[in-house]
Amino acid sequence: MLLLFFFLNGCSSKPKDAKMSVRVLILPKFEVDGLSGDFPGEAQLFYEAYLSGGDVYDIDGCPEASKLYYKNGVAMCIVGQGKVNAAISTSAVLSDERFDFTDAYILDVGCGGAAEGYGILGDVFVISAAVDYDLGHHADPREMHQQTETTWFRDESFDNSAAVMLDPDLTERVFGLVEDTPLETTENTLRFLNKEYPGKAWADRPPQVKRGISLSG
Repeated sequence: MLLLFFFLNGCSSKPKDAKMSVRVLILPKFEVDGLSGDFPGEAQLFYEAYLSGGDVYDIDGCPEASKLYYKNGVAMCIVGQGKVNAAISTSAVLSDERFDFTDAYILDVGCGGAAEGYGILGDVFVISAAVDYDLGHHADPREMHQQTETTWFRDESFDNSAAVMLDPDLTERVFGLVEDTPLETTENTLRFLNKEYPGKAWADRPPQVKRGISLSG
């Protein structure tokens, strides 16, 4: 499944004429081999459509192999897998004094799983909220005096940071623009779903654009 987060950025900046203005910042997490001409990861199709032939910049604080690609107001940086890598790299990108992100839309792209019965391979989710599963209390069932199905417990002190609602108007606007986009799949994928979930009507359908909440942990 592909997860899409849309943000309006509110970073402060120096005068715009001293920086390169970015209208859209794309933040995929990984790529497979090259950025064009082979099996695509999360970045390749964006690169081929918007950034091929543009400028390339090193970003202090990003992984050594990560670059910022820039062309005609569109920028992209592969920020690394996992929320820690992504957070550090994104901060490094937004702190770079060569670029003005004041009016930028941020397109945060990633792959993830979905609840059984709700999502299948190939679905695309427009995300409306981000939840951090680690911001709570986890219990080892072997150490619990009373057996319960719950091994994670909410901590009210984390509420403000454990779940973040994204701009609802922007989310709805984006979803309205893309909800009818036709998505492609492969015969191999369909065979896999039929084998793993025989007779399940929810698995026997083409991929769709849907809404969702991102849960990381």
